[in-house]
Amino acid sequence: MRNIIIPDFVMNKVKDYISKLYDLKYTDRVFPFTKSYINNTMERACKKSGVKRTCIHDIRHSHASYLINLGCTPLLISERLGHEKVQTTLSTYSHLYSNKHQEVVDMMQNQHLKDMVPSDVTAPADSSKKPKTQDTRFKVVSPKDKMSPQQVHEDDLSPCVGFNRRT
Repeated sequence: MRNIIIPDFVMNKVKDYISKLYDLKYTDRVFPFTKSYINNTMERACKKSGVKRTCIHDIRHSHASYLINLGCTPLLISERLGHEKVQTTLSTYSHLYSNKHQEVVDMMQNQHLKDMVPSDVTAPADSSKKPKTQDTRFKVVSPKDKMSPQQVHEDDLSPCVGFNRRT
């Protein structure tokens, strides 16, 4: 069994529902519905509303998508969904992370703008300094270049903190 923490507004709905149940014992199920009952009810509701047919498992996927958009980590989502391995979560929902690259770039840009001091903006160029040569160990890419995770290898990142350098 796994405990799931839920927001107060959801707990209030559950408590309201329970208060309307007649003669509920502590050992009784709070939601005594079968899978077929839930699926049939959802199918009727979808047909009536004109929404594409969905099933109860789709709500689980919607919850995971919602958590990704909130910025929750894959590890947290994996634990919440009960996946034994975070890789299960990543392989199932990796397509939802594709727009996160631009969000990272935007966050970096915003932080840079916050950190800039007025002298960075108004200082005239010093012509006595030599221009820096580009470090060829790194490739600068735009998020529009659609770089996949498979294109980045640990050897390419060896000068970075957190990776062992090649000897």
